[in-house]
Amino acid sequence: MRRGQRPPLAGVLFAALTLAGCGLKDRPVPPGTLAPRPVTDLAATAVPEGLELTWSPPTRDVRGHALLHVESFDLYRAELPPDGCEGCPPAFTAPVSLPYGRRPRPGDKVRHLDRDVAPGHRYVYEVRVVKGWRTASAPSNRLVAAWHPPPGPPAGLAAERRERLVRLSWRRPERWADGRPIDPGTQLAYLVERRAEAEGAWIRLAGPRPGTAFLDRAVRAGRAYRYRVRAVFTFQGTPAVGPPSPEAAAVPEIRLPLPAPRR
Repeated sequence: MRRGQRPPLAGVLFAALTLAGCGLKDRPVPPGTLAPRPVTDLAATAVPEGLELTWSPPTRDVRGHALLHVESFDLYRAELPPDGCEGCPPAFTAPVSLPYGRRPRPGDKVRHLDRDVAPGHRYVYEVRVVKGWRTASAPSNRLVAAWHPPPGPPAGLAAERRERLVRLSWRRPERWADGRPIDPGTQLAYLVERRAEAEGAWIRLAGPRPGTAFLDRAVRAGRAYRYRVRAVFTFQGTPAVGPPSPEAAAVPEIRLPLPAPRR
């Protein structure tokens, strides 16, 4: 090209498009570094219908960047034979894909009910977070859980109102959720739940804890509260949480100061 001669317009456009789309804005990122962080709190609770699994979806990838989308979760399960060795790797079956399809938020919980369980059997679970095609997290914490029918609901829940507190009392359940009698020597614990009359959400006040009585001191005088109690039996490390008792209501007393005596 002669000095002072302008380059052809087509060549300038080709060079501009090539530089704009070459992807050299940053160093290439290995695919593994884009994977989500693994689940760390996989847990199980035995309920009457089966084993309820819960976990928190991660909100960041392994580099610490925010996760904008999680496609699904792959749930792996294996049944431990009664005479199997403790240290042997579990024989996981093909994973079950659980759709998620949104951005995970702090405080989110994923729940899955495994109904294919039998009394006294033990199961191993792992979860992988699937961000997209061929992009998944490392396995979660490995969970071993056993299923046992939970206790039935406690009976006779009573809420006695007092000044600035409510005293709760109840009777232990006599049967398991499947109708079999509970041996009197079986150790049970209890979850105490409460909600304010004007609110819809139940909150856990205490438990699991032994005993069939509880003092609720975190109340406001004159405000109405409703209570319920669940029995808990721990079987081979897995809590079996029963259905709630019938509700009881109470309004803590308001005691006005006595007027000063007249002279």
